[in-house]
Amino acid sequence: MSQHVTKSLMTRASALLAGRWVQDALRLVIFLWLARTMVEGYGLFIFAVGVSIIMRAPLYLDQFTVRELTADHRSQGAVLAQMLRFKTLLGTLMLCGLTAFGLIKGWDFTQMVVVVVVSLNQIMESVANTVFSLHRTQGRQVQEFTLSSLAYLVGAAYGALALWMHWHIVVVVLFLLIASGLKIGLAMYSAEARGGLSQVWSRGPIWPRGHVWGLLAIMAISLLGATFNNVQIFLLKQFRLLTEVAYYGVTTELAGGVAGLVSTLVIGGVLYPVLTQAVARGPAALARATQAFFWQMVAYGLAVAFFFATLGADLMYLLYGPKYAPAEVPLQIMGLAVLFSFINNLLNHALLAQGREKLVLAFYLVPVVLSVVLGLVTIPSLGPEGAALNLLACRVALSVLVVGYAQRRFGVLKWSRCKPVLIGALILAAGYAGFLWLKQHFYLHRGLALLCLGVYFWWLWRWTRGAGPDPAPEAPAAGEGA
Repeated sequence: MSQHVTKSLMTRASALLAGRWVQDALRLVIFLWLARTMVEGYGLFIFAVGVSIIMRAPLYLDQFTVRELTADHRSQGAVLAQMLRFKTLLGTLMLCGLTAFGLIKGWDFTQMVVVVVVSLNQIMESVANTVFSLHRTQGRQVQEFTLSSLAYLVGAAYGALALWMHWHIVVVVLFLLIASGLKIGLAMYSAEARGGLSQVWSRGPIWPRGHVWGLLAIMAISLLGATFNNVQIFLLKQFRLLTEVAYYGVTTELAGGVAGLVSTLVIGGVLYPVLTQAVARGPAALARATQAFFWQMVAYGLAVAFFFATLGADLMYLLYGPKYAPAEVPLQIMGLAVLFSFINNLLNHALLAQGREKLVLAFYLVPVVLSVVLGLVTIPSLGPEGAALNLLACRVALSVLVVGYAQRRFGVLKWSRCKPVLIGALILAAGYAGFLWLKQHFYLHRGLALLCLGVYFWWLWRWTRGAGPDPAPEAPAAGEGA
């Protein structure tokens, strides 16, 4: 990628990441007290998050929305209107089903309200993201950062008041609805000011005609992805104690949170619109973009895995306290799983940009089946460590499938692109060996880890700075198309 394009992408990605970091930081401040004072209560919250993520999965249609907005700028208002109507209707039906399920299962009042509130927040976030899809196609991620941060500042202020007044946990979690509701309002106001929602209030079909199967395929992909990434929480609650759900929840909040940030915002919010535009320019442009983005994701994924293998436990103890010591090994395993999450999400988005939903759906069936079969063996016996190993195995299995296809289609494993990353990986490997050797020295091994990360990022900066402009287009292999 040229330096100009790289700088623009970094600005957009930084804006989205900053906005999400503000939201997550405020949310963390509100809920950290629960993790420190009541482990079982935090386990219940993690269970509610797992339920809400699966609830939101069929509504995660941002890839479809961005693709349609990019393909036809003249029909942007109609696309947004259809997506908003569809998500509102489906979200209402899903909440009704969740409430009925909770009543059948005999959930108590606190569990029912916490699960429903967290799930409703996820649905409202999805609606807001649909409106923000218009901002992303126009490269206005900075404005999205401003509006989202403002909404969560107001919600967190209410949450802080509730905590200061020692109100019940059910009252405290309502700050999520305040934040997400304000986020929807600000997003729609901004889009309407630019004339992007002129057709929202007009009558029309619930979903775009002629795209029903593509829409259903993306919904199924999101549901399968949410299932194999969260089934571990349900199996832990079934076979182990809520305290162990809390231990695993710490790993999902830290390592899993990083994976979600990059996958949703950097890949989904910044790189995916670029991939959809590359599709329109032809197979060679898509191949070049996929090759460049692939190795960038691998490079940053290695850094994240190294951090959690060396310094992740320190961060965990600082935030959650020593009572979460059993989560140290699962956190290291989850850090490695982040690398494969980056790879899988990027290549899946490259396939979705081409409209290959059925292929991605077929790939996702493998980790879903593996997560259930392997989880029934590892989780009852190993607890949180088994859950983390289960997720790592699922992501590795998916990576084998998508990288194999991407190599045949895009030639992502080119030596000229992977050589700098392999050199960086050797830097991290040497640093990790030194970290283990000096582990008995409290300050030395942590200092070595920080030094190694500094050297690694210097190498990445040197590599990206000297990359120069894109090479000339490569002719695609015979029989290959967009």
